[in-house]
Amino acid sequence: MVSCVLDLHGKKIIPVRAVTFASSRKFSCSEVAKLLAHEDSSKTIVCDAFSLERGSPSKMQPAEWDEYVRILSQPGLSLEEQLRNLPKGTFVYFDALQGAFQNAFVWPHHPEIIDCGRAGDFDLNENPRIEDDLVDLVFEGFSALRCLELASQQTPTKSRGKLDHDPGWQSIMDEAASELIKHNPDKHPNKHDVASAAHPKLRVRTSISTLMRRTNVTWKK
Repeated sequence: MVSCVLDLHGKKIIPVRAVTFASSRKFSCSEVAKLLAHEDSSKTIVCDAFSLERGSPSKMQPAEWDEYVRILSQPGLSLEEQLRNLPKGTFVYFDALQGAFQNAFVWPHHPEIIDCGRAGDFDLNENPRIEDDLVDLVFEGFSALRCLELASQQTPTKSRGKLDHDPGWQSIMDEAASELIKHNPDKHPNKHDVASAAHPKLRVRTSISTLMRRTNVTWKK
C-alpha cells in the first residue's frame, strides 16, 4: 500500500496521476481528465486541478484538459500509457476530490452501493495499492513533497506530555551517563552532559534544562 496523499502548506493533496488509484479504479484516467475538464453537465461531478510546474500552485483552466480527454479516449492504451498522458506535477485538493467522488457514486447514480453499505464505498482510499513499477510515474513532479511524506512516516513522533509520562526517563539518564563514562573515563559527566545525551532517547517532548532540574543524581566514574 502507498499513501497517495501529500501535504502542501498544511492541506491534503493528491497527484492527478494517483486519482484513479485513490478512487479504487472507479475513475479511469479518461474519466479523471473529464472530471477536470468539467464535462459533467450537472456541474456536480467536477474538480479543479492545480500545477506545481512553476514551484507554487497555479490553477489550471478546465479547457486545458480537453486535449487530455481527446488523447485518453483512444482505445487500447495500457494503464502506464494512460498515466503518462496525464501531466506530471498536477494535483487536486483532497476535500474537493472527495466531494466530486461522493457526488459521482451515491444516490441516485448508484443506489446499489447505498443498499449494500460496504465500508469505503463513499470515501477515497488514501493508501491504495499501486503497482511498484508505476509508483515513480504516479509521483513524478512531487519528489520533494514525497520525500517529506516518507520522512514523516519513518520518524517516530514523541508524545506531548510531562516528563512523568515517560516512566523510564531516569533509566535513560543512567544509561547515558554510563556511556559517557565508558567513552571518556577521565571526565566526570555533569548534569548537562548527561541530559544532552539522554534527551534524544526520551519518548516525551521536554527540554534539556527540565532534565537537569528534575534529576538529583550525581554520576561517578
